[in-house]
Amino acid sequence: AYQFYARFHDLRDLTPSELSRWRRYQVAFVYKMSVIARNKTLLIKSPSHTARVRWLLELFPQAKFNHVTRDPGPVMRSNIALLQLVQRLYNVSDPLPPETIESTLVREYLATEQSYLEARTSIPRGQIAEVRFQDLLADPVGEIHRVYRELALPLSERFEERLADYLASVQTYSPNVHPDWTEKKNGTLSSQVAPLVSAFAHDRPAIP
Repeated sequence: AYQFYARFHDLRDLTPSELSRWRRYQVAFVYKMSVIARNKTLLIKSPSHTARVRWLLELFPQAKFNHVTRDPGPVMRSNIALLQLVQRLYNVSDPLPPETIESTLVREYLATEQSYLEARTSIPRGQIAEVRFQDLLADPVGEIHRVYRELALPLSERFEERLADYLASVQTYSPNVHPDWTEKKNGTLSSQVAPLVSAFAHDRPAIP
């Protein structure tokens, strides 16, 4: 079952009829959401779409993309912990071994970001902005202003007020803390995701 549905992640191995159906349903979904939103600009926050930028750009040539990337280590620990929790709560069969979970998630993560990197060069200037998570934490207002500027999006006074209110509300937020991996496992992961660390400059510190 996994091998069948995994094909729908980056759409590369779909049959022509499957890809045509995906396109029709994607356009239909966006159209319906536009009607509900009364023609406001849609913001679609779907992490899985990171692997489908090529196809989305074909469907929506004027679409704008904001890619947020984070150090792969915390990303993997968080996703592995989430999947282990979901398995305990919802599985109707024996859970997957931890090694299988880890190798599957790492493989999917690498494939997702590689697909994005391949499609990134096709995105026209002014339709793409990239943010490192550590920079967003260091200077949220500055980074959000930069994203809006690079995407040529209007910044209203009302938005600025809501942004300030939101940032004030999360000042005491504490993210989940996951146990550190063993030195061996951490070394293995580091070697696997090294290309992404380099591609998104996670080997450099956050902006001042």
